[in-house]
Amino acid sequence: MVTRQVELTEEQNETLEEIAASKKRSVSELIRAGVDIVIKKGDSFLFGEVKSASRLSQKESELLLAINRGLPVEVAKRYRILVDRRRSGTLSPEEHQELLRLTDQAEQLQTERIEHLAELSRLRGKPLGALMEELGIRPSPNV
Repeated sequence: MVTRQVELTEEQNETLEEIAASKKRSVSELIRAGVDIVIKKGDSFLFGEVKSASRLSQKESELLLAINRGLPVEVAKRYRILVDRRRSGTLSPEEHQELLRLTDQAEQLQTERIEHLAELSRLRGKPLGALMEELGIRPSPNV
């Protein structure tokens, strides 16, 4: 494997870390997947699809950003640590309360995500399942 250094903005890096955490993947895996897409689609991806993406309405863009929002990276890391401790039976009472708070936060985010997906589905006149398939969204497994 070849190592290549890529410069990202802070926002790009933070977003990649959030997406990676939400998908339980590494940032490197996401970057490699993105490179694979560019290689497979070539110029049509770089020039053609970017143009179609810019045809999104302001509302669609806002909804897609909201749909892809995840827990902040540090919160997601802490949540996973607490879940692991719960599974291993080493969770303290204070950590249990923290886990309950973080679970509520994660569930609220998922509720909002579903609401945004439903709104985008109505806006595009597509069934929710078809929209989710088009966007590559699968229900997340229970933790």
